[in-house]
Amino acid sequence: IPAAVDGITRKAYVDHQFVLGFPQPAGLHTYWKSEFLPRLSDGFFGAFKVAAAAPTSPLSQVVLVQLGGAIADRPAQATAMGNRDAEYVLLVNPDISVRPDGPAV
Repeated sequence: IPAAVDGITRKAYVDHQFVLGFPQPAGLHTYWKSEFLPRLSDGFFGAFKVAAAAPTSPLSQVVLVQLGGAIADRPAQATAMGNRDAEYVLLVNPDISVRPDGPAV
């Protein structure tokens, strides 16, 4: 599967802080969740497609990051980094300030 965006390049840390878009504005209510995934199944892609078609807000974010490489080359107990067998990490950040029954209080 080709990448939708290739953002791998040398950059200053302050530039990297903008990798997911403009920093979150004051008052935005979000709740980050993440999950390490050993592989991407057809079931995952089906659920991902359904969820992506119904975002809670234009400010919601879903990011899929490919792992592996040097992270997976070290033994499980070599460092504090866990989940070395994961091939991906899924990050979900919904904007919960907008709800179906009206704005959050």
